[in-house]
Formats: sequence, structure tokens, C-alpha cells
Amino acid sequence: TFSPDGSRLATVGSELRVWDAASDLSSPLHEKLDAHASGIFSAAFSYDGSLIATVGYKAVRLWDASDLSTYTLQNPEAHSSIIHSVAFAPDGSSLVTVGSDSALRIWNSSNLSSPLFEKLNAHSEYGILSVTYSPDGSRIVTGGYDRALRIWDTGTDFSSHLFERLEAHSSGIFSVAFSSDGSRIATVGSDDALRVWYAASDLSSPLSERANAHGGTILSAAFSPDGTRLATAGLDNALRV
Repeated sequence: TFSPDGSRLATVGSELRVWDAASDLSSPLHEKLDAHASGIFSAAFSYDGSLIATVGYKAVRLWDASDLSTYTLQNPEAHSSIIHSVAFAPDGSSLVTVGSDSALRIWNSSNLSSPLFEKLNAHSEYGILSVTYSPDGSRIVTGGYDRALRIWDTGTDFSSHLFERLEAHSSGIFSVAFSSDGSRIATVGSDDALRVWYAASDLSSPLSERANAHGGTILSAAFSPDGTRLATAGLDNALRV
């Protein structure tokens, strides 16, 4: 994931690394080899670039992005199992996590002791794979193993979603992304399809779609800042724009 100003890049796997995005990536600026005991599944920069949130098996941690020497906050039992995705709210005051326990939780970014809000069965079976905030922070989008795409109003108690598409893909949705103006949502998954949806609609049908966008599962999607292009990356080791 890129820092908001585009100067740094954070990567995760068995370790957390921060890179100079303008360099040849020969060596990281900072790294933390034992950031999580069982690997890291997702990372996100805060919108001022000062913090990095990471999630792994049950735990969520916040790191000082300037050196990664130690986490500044953590909750080792944020979820009951793997946490698949994390995202900061645009104003940096909160972050959202989702995982294989099908829970959606919103946390105060200055205190991770207990969630501000939670939805315990935000998706049905097998859990939630992806989450993101809209650019204005008013909505959250989730994609799940259950093939469903859901839009939530952050001004509510999350008792129900605004819109949903129960079969947005024919299998799990691995990544969701808003365009910078908040008008469109891109989704990708293990069915090798890329779809773009109108964010203010009832999600009844995609605006556009590309079947067989990769040679198999697509893991990630992101809009360019001007919203004219989409980048995707898949298990076929391909990056496409």
C-alpha cells in the first residue's frame, strides 16, 4: 500500500517493510521482521502517513511509520481468528477491520481496547475478505467469501447495510476499492473477473466488467488518483493497468 503522498510503499508478508517509492527498491527504508507472529494479512497507512496499521491472526497493531521500531498500540484479540483487511478513515480518527469471523469492527485509532462499533455477522459464511472507506468517510464497503458486496453507512450503528449485491462475483471477493471521487467501486475475486459499480446505486448491475482479467484469482485492485485507470494484481504474477 502507498502512503498518502505517494513517497513510501508498505509491503507485508512474514514481515513489515517500508520502501522509498522513488528508489530502485533495492533495500527498505525500515523493516520489522517479527511484526506479527503468524504473518501479516493487510496493512494501511493513516491519511497523514504517520502510522501504519497491520493485521494478522487475531491482532491489530499500529506502528510509527518513521521507524517501525515498536508498535504504538495493539489489540491482540481484536478478532477471534484471521483478520483479512484493515483501512483507516479519511480523517484518521478511526480504522475498520474485517476477518474470517465475519465481524466488522471500527476502532478509535488512539485506543484499540474495545471497538466503537461492531457488526458480528456482517457477511454470512466463511468471513469477510476486504474492506475500505469511501473518500469522504461516510460509507464502508465490504466484500466476502460469500460473494456478497455490501455498502454500510458509517453514521449508523451498522444494524443493516445501505445496499448489497448477493452475487457480485461467482466466488470470494478479495479486494474492493473506491475511486477518488467516491462515485465508483471496483471489485475483484477468485472468479478472475474485474467489475466496476456505481457507488450510489442499489448494485443491481455493474457499470462495466472484464471477465478473464487475469489467468485466475485476482488479489487486489486500485484506482489511479484521477480515476481514469485501474490496476490489478493476481496469482498469475501479473500486474495489469
